[in-house]
Amino acid sequence: MAEDGPAVLIDARWAHHSGATTFTRSLLQGLGQIDPPGRWLLWGPTSFIEQFVWSGAVHVPTPVDPVSWFGQKSAFRVPRADLVVHPHQTRPLHFLPAASCVLDLIQLQDPSPPIRLAKSLRLRASVRAAKVLFTIASSVRDELIADFHVDPSSVAVLRLPVDGDSSARVEVRRRTSSPQQYLLAVGRFDRHKNLLRLIEAFTHTRFAARGGALHLAGGTVEQLARLGIAVLPPGVRVLSRLDQAGLEDAMVGATALVQASLVEGYGLPVAEALLAMVPVASSPVPAVSEFGPPGVPTFDPRSVASIGEVIDETVDLAEEGRYWQRVDRTAWAASRPTPRTLAEQVLAALSTAGPMR
Repeated sequence: MAEDGPAVLIDARWAHHSGATTFTRSLLQGLGQIDPPGRWLLWGPTSFIEQFVWSGAVHVPTPVDPVSWFGQKSAFRVPRADLVVHPHQTRPLHFLPAASCVLDLIQLQDPSPPIRLAKSLRLRASVRAAKVLFTIASSVRDELIADFHVDPSSVAVLRLPVDGDSSARVEVRRRTSSPQQYLLAVGRFDRHKNLLRLIEAFTHTRFAARGGALHLAGGTVEQLARLGIAVLPPGVRVLSRLDQAGLEDAMVGATALVQASLVEGYGLPVAEALLAMVPVASSPVPAVSEFGPPGVPTFDPRSVASIGEVIDETVDLAEEGRYWQRVDRTAWAASRPTPRTLAEQVLAALSTAGPMR
């Protein structure tokens, strides 16, 4: 793109929203390293954007949460640009050329039929409006093609980077400390996280019988109650929502991380734990089945017995010093994508969009 070429707007309002934050942060970091030619507009909160603005980018401030009013609080207020890049499928209504990242299809799992239908219609409108589509897992791409009739040539699978600095800090601290006999589960307390089965499975493990604990980070006791978990069994503790320092502390002390999700767009906590040399037991989320190192113990998330068996297997491997003999982390870690490689993939896909040619 020439300096006087098309203007690209990055919807960078996703400052505190899980996977969308990771994707947005990594993309902006990578673009800053590349400093691509052209006019780049970064639309988002000042506190988030100011750390990423590069020489060829201009900050367009907004305090609006991207999920307000089901993502439509900014409808028809999107700054003018030749192409708008949305890092999440929830995007405001506008008629500008757009590229969208469909991180996952979890919204289609809502237990309420009317809400599920509304979310499906919204997603279909977002997909139809996009000139370019991204996702971070081949399974999501396959569903978009099969169920949403997306042109296979219009959707690219991007490799999502992991915060290497955070993982390195956790790895260093774990070398000089001993696990504190608890399993760690990280994520919002939503139905697809499968916490009811995870908690039941934990209570029947040998690890729990000898005093091991299960720490749940990412939600509140009230949210668990709404999922049907009114009373926590012995050994189960809610850590609520942790900041980055608190999450690193929890990772340092964990015997293993457990991810019991029924469905995930990626499964970022799994990749973060593996990079930090925290043993993992998981359902076959993309971070394991598609992008993970070989050998990670996996279970059937719909089987309480399977979850419990693999938890005990993983604890045994970790405590006997055999986990990393089974899981080939070294080669996997050496080939991990970086923010720069993510940005390069996005730029290559954007180059196919009409306004960017």
